[in-house]
Amino acid sequence: DEVRLLASSALAYLARSEHAHAYMATKPLLDTLARTLVRGEPATSREWAAMSLRYLSRLPATRARMRHAGVELARALADALCAPVIDEKTRSWAISALAYQLRDSESRELLAASAPDADGRLPVGVALSD
Repeated sequence: DEVRLLASSALAYLARSEHAHAYMATKPLLDTLARTLVRGEPATSREWAAMSLRYLSRLPATRARMRHAGVELARALADALCAPVIDEKTRSWAISALAYQLRDSESRELLAASAPDADGRLPVGVALSD
């Protein structure tokens, strides 16, 4: 647990540097941060993951790199906000990251296209983040 906590906090500090964004906006790292946001242990790791995603989501160029890498965080962040294990600090960072993600029309359209219908069914090919 201590190693995961140190790793997630180091990533958050790295994400604060715009120079690191080019190296961090990769599918494996972003997928790991999105999973940690929902299931990370200890709980502080979730907060650090949310903080990393918020800093990485801030710049339009980095958001474009994320999409180019095949990563769409808006759905993962929206799912994380509904998770029962999310605390208030983590929720705050995740809301901020989602707000940055939704500045781009592509993210808004993808999130809208993956929304459940009136009966709660997801569109074909859309699954909740795991």
